[in-house]
Amino acid sequence: MKKKKKFVLAALSAMLMLVGVLNVSLTKVQAASKAEITVSAVKGCEGDTVMVDVSVTENPGMCGMTIGIKYDKEVLTVVSAVGADDVFSSDDAIINAEGEGLVAYMYGGLKDKTETGKLMTITFKINEGAAIADSAVTVGDVNGNMEASNFDGDTVELATVAGKVTVECKHAETKEVVTKEATCTSAGTKATVCEKCDATVKTTAIAALGHAYGEYVATVAPTCTEVGEAASTCAKCEDTQKKEVAALGHTYGEQMVVKEPTATETGEAKKVCETCGDEVVIELPMIGTEEETTTEAETEEAETTEESVEETTTEEASSEGITSEEETSSEEEASGEEVSSEDASNEEDISKEETSKEGVSTGDVTGYVMPTLILCILCAGAIVTVAKRKNA
Repeated sequence: MKKKKKFVLAALSAMLMLVGVLNVSLTKVQAASKAEITVSAVKGCEGDTVMVDVSVTENPGMCGMTIGIKYDKEVLTVVSAVGADDVFSSDDAIINAEGEGLVAYMYGGLKDKTETGKLMTITFKINEGAAIADSAVTVGDVNGNMEASNFDGDTVELATVAGKVTVECKHAETKEVVTKEATCTSAGTKATVCEKCDATVKTTAIAALGHAYGEYVATVAPTCTEVGEAASTCAKCEDTQKKEVAALGHTYGEQMVVKEPTATETGEAKKVCETCGDEVVIELPMIGTEEETTTEAETEEAETTEESVEETTTEEASSEGITSEEETSSEEEASGEEVSSEDASNEEDISKEETSKEGVSTGDVTGYVMPTLILCILCAGAIVTVAKRKNA
């Protein structure tokens, strides 16, 4: 039913166009301003579906139109073509998408339309194996017919702007290519490149390699007093880094006497560095000066010691003598008291008291002898000590 309606409308449109043509032949033709038909541009990969819009971008007023949208059938296949209602009613438009490489659009109305907008949307599928390139979609004629007119029968000129479908590569197969080599100090770059279209899919940075220094080698040898220098070279870029080597310091040998000291003059000795020959001079003290001083000091010390011993012995002897006298006096007083208190004692008791007094007297002599003996021993020891020091 819908197809019959469209057929009637198409026939009516054709009749109106015919009347317009006849009218032109009878009267002076009046051309209206140009209308502009534009096809959009889209992108996609093989196997994708894309939607292309056909629109009126300039419209002085039209009531009828016949145009064809042409495309490369080797690249694109029409999936659908659907009219829009922005300018003309989609119900009144006839769209034929069955032709190979052509989608026809026809419209006929009873009054002029001045709106702009979409006429239709064509859905294409990009064929497998399609070339990676732009495929043009243009506005052309239908069997040699591309025209538009207004209700007065005036021809409306059509300007067209072609569109395109850009077929892009899927970049399914890629490879990495170094575009800039990395150095020890600078980063490099590598590109991921499509093997089919040679397009660069992405670019990645390569980190700087860093130096690879070897062992340090002496370039300036150190001495006993001066620092040296060593260098290490990078195996990749031959960059060199340096470091300081500490001075060795002197290594002196054994001390050698150069001049013997005497009793009146100092001597001299030296030490020589085994590495650089540097000499250190050492002063040797005079012989005998120190020894004589030491002997005198020892003699004075011995004399002082002897005097101290004698004084100590005398004090001890005096102290012991006083003690013995006190003890004897006490014993005599005790004996006297015993005699006077015992007048009636017999001769045997008197004999015992006399014997007791004799014992006390003997003890008194012994108290003087022992200190004297000790004093003699100490004096003899002091004399021996002094004699040994003098001989030494």
